[in-house]
Amino acid sequence: MKKLIFVLMCFVLTLSLFGCAMLKGDAGEKGDAGKTSYDIAVENGFTGTVEEWLNSLKGSDGIGIAGITVDHDGYVYVTLSNGEVYTIKVEDYCYHENTTKIVTSPTCIDRGYTTETCNDCGFVITNNYVEMIGHHFVDKKCNVCGADEKFGYITVNTEWYTTNNSTFTISTREELAGLSYLVNEGNNFSGKTITLGCDIDLGGDEWIPIGNAKTQFAGTFDGHEYTVYNLKISEQNEYVGLFGYVTGTVKRLNITAASVTSNRAGSCVAIACGYCTGNLEMISTAGFLTAPDATYVGGVVGKIVFSGTKTLTELKNSATVVGRDYTGGVFGYINSEFDYNSSHTLNFSFNENSGDVTGAIYIGGIAGRL
Repeated sequence: MKKLIFVLMCFVLTLSLFGCAMLKGDAGEKGDAGKTSYDIAVENGFTGTVEEWLNSLKGSDGIGIAGITVDHDGYVYVTLSNGEVYTIKVEDYCYHENTTKIVTSPTCIDRGYTTETCNDCGFVITNNYVEMIGHHFVDKKCNVCGADEKFGYITVNTEWYTTNNSTFTISTREELAGLSYLVNEGNNFSGKTITLGCDIDLGGDEWIPIGNAKTQFAGTFDGHEYTVYNLKISEQNEYVGLFGYVTGTVKRLNITAASVTSNRAGSCVAIACGYCTGNLEMISTAGFLTAPDATYVGGVVGKIVFSGTKTLTELKNSATVVGRDYTGGVFGYINSEFDYNSSHTLNFSFNENSGDVTGAIYIGGIAGRL
């Protein structure tokens, strides 16, 4: 019956286009378009007589199609020679090929998107989302939209942390600020895992990077593919980013609408991580990064120093990056400072940049210098 099923499908398509054709031992009555089913078969490549065409409609068990009718509600009734009747519902379908597109650009606080409206059926689809660009503050005023800069520090909450546990979930900006406080005060979280429980909006208040020259973040931070919004850093730290200094692992994290500025010479500046000797995986960054006097500047990470086996994979930047010496869309500088008599492996793949990059020397779309 496989051949019969194929024949039924062919008839449904034929009848939906050309009207009803009754099979009565000949080529069939002419449909509304003035063509029989045999005429249509010939147009679609069939070669042979009318009799051969009719015989080809019979299945291998001798059962053929005795008649097909279509009503105005879109139902097709197929009657077989053994008396069985099959009912098929034909739905109208529009391919939405004739559309009008309207592109709405992203703003400091809203995502951009494209709206397509079908001119034939009126169907509307919204897609091609572009993340908000975030405020870019200069002299306490956004040079994109003119909004006044919020300035304050996020209240610290460390109640989620206990020394007896090794895994923790953070769900508020105050708890995330608590992680920064704990690390910078001497707890490196080695052997412990921090997981985001939801998206977090930092609200454009001043952020203190997680990890510094005194204490580095040595644990695992799993963003769980959630997003941190409105990261804002303007203080002149040595290691600048959501994370300042990482020796552990940061992964599965999105940071968007970031506004990071630094004028400190010799600093390591990025949106995600200023300085890293650990692992970075599946991180995306968007917004603005301006550090015209910094030495190592990257959209995702400013400076990487690796030894042993390290992973830098699926790191993506769409932020505008402005630096000086070693400036890249994803990485500012990647350096292998290790003993050449030992074995070292760098897993480096699927890293992308789509943001504008500006610098003085050693500039690259992916890395300023590798």
